Amino acid sequence: MLFCLIDCQAEDNNQFTIRLEINGLQSGDFIVFSTIQKPLYEIISNDTLYVKEPNICFFNKELAHTTCFSIVYHSQNINTAKHSFGTFLVKPSDNLRLQGTVTDLSTIMMSGGFYNDSLITRLEYMERAKDTSKSDELKELRKYIMKEINDSEYAVYLFLDNMSYVTYDELCVRFNGLEPNIKASYMGQCLKKTINIWASLQPGELAPEFTVIDTSENVLNLSDYKGKYLLVYFWEFCPATFQVQKRVKDLYQRFGKEQFDIIAFTTDDPKKEVSKVSIVGFEDTDQRTVNYRQQLLDELAQPWAFAFTNNPENHFMKQKYYVWNATMLTFISPEGKIIVRSYYTDLEEVLKTIERTLQQEI
Repeated sequence: MLFCLIDCQAEDNNQFTIRLEINGLQSGDFIVFSTIQKPLYEIISNDTLYVKEPNICFFNKELAHTTCFSIVYHSQNINTAKHSFGTFLVKPSDNLRLQGTVTDLSTIMMSGGFYNDSLITRLEYMERAKDTSKSDELKELRKYIMKEINDSEYAVYLFLDNMSYVTYDELCVRFNGLEPNIKASYMGQCLKKTINIWASLQPGELAPEFTVIDTSENVLNLSDYKGKYLLVYFWEFCPATFQVQKRVKDLYQRFGKEQFDIIAFTTDDPKKEVSKVSIVGFEDTDQRTVNYRQQLLDELAQPWAFAFTNNPENHFMKQKYYVWNATMLTFISPEGKIIVRSYYTDLEEVLKTIERTLQQEI
């Protein structure tokens, strides 16, 4: 969707308005507003706003409910490229203002709507300032808002934004502690939906059935693996993946694949991410860079079935097994029941549980 706007005002109760007062904006620059679905951080739609006057522009959109947006600024100057203004949360009829400069995005501040709350304003300021001397204070403030404030959709949004660090029991406790109107709100219902999905992924539950297409165009059904242990392994291109990958490969070499098998998922072909990796001081064509990239690809090689979640036929797996851009493991028994499922913070313990089980049973 394309917008070329000079000025606008909210005309009804379902329309929000944002005024950007950003020093350094130039006519011809453009800004992309992406509607984000939490907590999986999936882009639902993009709206593009072209800047027509220096330093200022306006954007509005009709909303059905409280919505999360990300903002990315694209300069017409190729040397400036693009920069993220971050994410923000708005309700229908909100009027927001962003103020700052394109040369220092950490200074950009928001006001209006949720951002008139002093605690939220303080959190936003600290998040953007990236002052390492106040990292403990930032951590405590974020924790207080997301876990202790029960009468704000923003608190639920923040909780959903930190799903990597919570457990199923913590989800239930958080939802039960919310005020009735927040439970009934859009963000409250997103949390409730998450709880319902996670309930089906708890140890002892039958693993949700699936049919996916792997990178060799083979059709894989969960039921095909009945009678053996199965690890459903989601990963993304990040440092943690390389450590987990070594452990998973070791398990596969020791116990696979007659009685233990693996299906791995990632968003897209890892070659695309590896091709962006560089060594400081060396060109892309330098043999040292080429060798390093090949080393990464070798470490990420998948000797088991492998599928991409950006394949439209596989995309449902992110919702069904509720994964985001993090390494997650779901270990399934020969009877098709979930034995253990990892969260971001307990990968090591889950890997040990998998190893103990396989040692005892195989």
